[in-house]
Amino acid sequence: MKTTLLTRLAPAIALVALVAAVSGCSVLDRTRAQVEYLAAQTYAPRPPDYPISLTKGDYQEPYTEIALIRTGFYDERHVEARGNAQLREVAREIGGDAVIGIARESQVVEAIDYQAGGLLRTGTEFEERIALTGTVVRFVRGGGR
Repeated sequence: MKTTLLTRLAPAIALVALVAAVSGCSVLDRTRAQVEYLAAQTYAPRPPDYPISLTKGDYQEPYTEIALIRTGFYDERHVEARGNAQLREVAREIGGDAVIGIARESQVVEAIDYQAGGLLRTGTEFEERIALTGTVVRFVRGGGR
């Protein structure tokens, strides 16, 4: 039986396509949080039910800044619920007690596969997406909390 070049290269082509698809998915995922660590020390994660305080302001209580965080980008309808949940989740994972200085960051993106009112009409639409940013802090308390 005679094999063609394409038949022999099919597994390699499939592997390259799979790698491209997987890496492309991570680039297009705008809902992933970004974390920039500020502290040299790492902390143990908090329990899943640990209460994380969120504030636009600051605290008088002494604290150590652990990291800067930016949530994924969401549309206006979901930014508060999903953004706040993501802030709390990441703060717990890195051992924080609170997120301070919360602000909104806006980004205008082009909608993909937007159809302007009909099955055969395709157009371009731009959408505003919003992320929440803040600083994860850990309170300095006696008693080793």
